[in-house]
Amino acid sequence: MQLARCAGTATSSIRRSITWSALMSSALASYESSKLQIGDTVHIKYENAALIRATKVASDGIRERVDETATIPASGGSTATARRVQVLATVQKVDHAKRTITIRGPNKTETLQAGPDVSLKGIKVGDSVHAEFIEATAVLVTRNGAPIK
Repeated sequence: MQLARCAGTATSSIRRSITWSALMSSALASYESSKLQIGDTVHIKYENAALIRATKVASDGIRERVDETATIPASGGSTATARRVQVLATVQKVDHAKRTITIRGPNKTETLQAGPDVSLKGIKVGDSVHAEFIEATAVLVTRNGAPIK
């Protein structure tokens, strides 16, 4: 993708319910805008959310969500952002064969891939769970094939 404006936003969307503009904004936040130029190429790698814990809980039906974000500043032309989310959500679907779980939290419904150490045994549709998952984004901006530093 090439930057259409120095601000680094785009209007098209990608799958996984993230818009390019939101992804670009967070991914390019650690780049100094004075270093970016029209025509620079932005390479983005997004890792879908990986479920690292799902625990059944008693709930009064109120959903909650806590997001924590850590960013590694631009270095050598690249930057990385990891986001850890903890959510109290309702289970919408469990696919034991694919090891996925679909949960409805306070803001949206998300399908998560269970990590290798996460047991989905005993979790069923309608259960309230305290789920924790991690997403990651890496960005490299290049100009004429060379990273911008």
